[in-house]
Amino acid sequence: MADLHFYLLSLLTMNTCVICLASKEQWSIVREMSKTGYEIMSVEKITDSKNQTYICRIRAPIPTQIRNDQNFLALFGNAQMKQVSVLNDGVSAVYEAKVSTSLETVLTPPVWLTSGPETLMLDFSPYVTRDKQVSFKFNNCQFQVERKDEMGTNTYKITVTECRCRRSFSGSIGKMTASGFKETWGFSPPYVFPFHEYTYMVSNGNGQVSSIFINRTALEENGVKLDSLKFLIKREQNDLNLDFIDRSKYGFSLP
Repeated sequence: MADLHFYLLSLLTMNTCVICLASKEQWSIVREMSKTGYEIMSVEKITDSKNQTYICRIRAPIPTQIRNDQNFLALFGNAQMKQVSVLNDGVSAVYEAKVSTSLETVLTPPVWLTSGPETLMLDFSPYVTRDKQVSFKFNNCQFQVERKDEMGTNTYKITVTECRCRRSFSGSIGKMTASGFKETWGFSPPYVFPFHEYTYMVSNGNGQVSSIFINRTALEENGVKLDSLKFLIKREQNDLNLDFIDRSKYGFSLP
């Protein structure tokens, strides 16, 4: 019964938080409205009698690292990345990611890029018939992050514009052990309460808003912590025959 009371109290707190999103209380800007740190410049596909190779050029912050699923690579191909040039701003560069796999498979290894608080996953489509693509709607996406701290709680509000996408949050709730962090609870109430406003428009005057309420009091009382909180923007193909990027998933770590 005590657990039920605690859960209901948490839900009441969440509802109060959602209402407060429309209030005039002060929010602090964590990230100004702007595009992501990544710009997909081009994707080119080269085939021979046995293999298909995707060459993707991306503008990204310095430094950017590539991360791969080694088990996936062992089965379906290989992926590598190199820095091609440093841009005039001195803080970003052009990187070239190359993914190769057999012509006999429709599965290609995804590419994961990591740059400070930002990550980007790209999954290439084997069904596109053209050789090269240089325009990508992902590049238009912009977002702003705001944060409000109140007694025992934190609330993040993310406004996304110019982007037809799916939005979500990810993270882990658990405890530190001798062997490291161990997840003990799902990413769910009574600790976190994500909320998304949905619209069928690409953008409107106020953008599309996602928010997440974090019950710090509940985390402390139960001796657990929230780890790796991240906001995600997910996009899929607009055209199966023309878009080389089958899926993209952008992540921004929330401080």
